[in-house]
Amino acid sequence: MIFDLRPQSFWIASQGKVVAVTLTNDEGSLLSSYWRAVNRFLETNDDEHLFPFEGDGLYDVKGRYHPYETRPNVLRKMEAVDDLNFIEIYADVQ
Repeated sequence: MIFDLRPQSFWIASQGKVVAVTLTNDEGSLLSSYWRAVNRFLETNDDEHLFPFEGDGLYDVKGRYHPYETRPNVLRKMEAVDDLNFIEIYADVQ
């Protein structure tokens, strides 16, 4: 079995924008949990899904901190302008 431990590019919603970040595999797994919570919030409008990520974020491989976007109104606004189209987000990451 081969494991690829190289950093990878991902997208994160942070401070009202969707930005590209390069993360370790561990940080990428945490980001995946965040995106699942955002999806659940957008589907249910229950902001409790976002609570575990409030005040938290992650560091990219260059040491820059990216706080998770957890403000419901901001996430809804981003969704309205199609910034949170997950198919396009992950199709763009190479």
